[in-house]
Amino acid sequence: AAAAFALTDESAHWLRARCQLARVEVFPNPVAARAALPRVPGRDVVFIGRLEAKKGGFDLLHAFARVAAASSAAPLVLAGEGERGAVLALASELGILARLSLPGWVDAAQKAHLLATAAVFVLPSHHEQMPMSLLEAMAAGTPVVASNAGAIPRIVQHEHCGFVIPAKDIGALAAAIIRILEDNVLADSFSRCGRERVASDFKVETVLVRLRRRYEELAV
Repeated sequence: AAAAFALTDESAHWLRARCQLARVEVFPNPVAARAALPRVPGRDVVFIGRLEAKKGGFDLLHAFARVAAASSAAPLVLAGEGERGAVLALASELGILARLSLPGWVDAAQKAHLLATAAVFVLPSHHEQMPMSLLEAMAAGTPVVASNAGAIPRIVQHEHCGFVIPAKDIGALAAAIIRILEDNVLADSFSRCGRERVASDFKVETVLVRLRRRYEELAV
């Protein structure tokens, strides 16, 4: 092959090492340009994804128990399908059941509303490539806290467009959420940076122009 394409630097490295490919180039997941709803941030701590251990949902419950002790007004919204019973059981054990909302799977309009009204979007995954939910949250201007899995550190750029914390680190996860809840200036800065980051590097139009140009170069 003249060249291979990968979503992340990590995937590109794997292809070079395991498949003996000399030329592997990174083209990220693109985000469709949609008119985001106006930001009307409340206090919600929002997760959108499958309710399972590898997505960090149970880590988030443990972290939120610490958040709840520090911030009496913050609710937790876990939107998605999965291990609902286990989530409810752990939330009850941790004493945060009254703060928890489980809307299930959400469509595009519901997701847009959740992101527009969230104080912070959290993605504490143990493993990721280039998560669309994170890019969508940043495009909506929602401050983000995410783990250091996959391409997340490169996307978020720690303390520029959000916080990047070690996967499975409950204390760091709780502390990052609390900082955003307690610092409106910081939250606004992350909101602006996230929107600008997605607009400059991850829009469909931007990625497709780069990809088309590369195909044309390879065809010569």
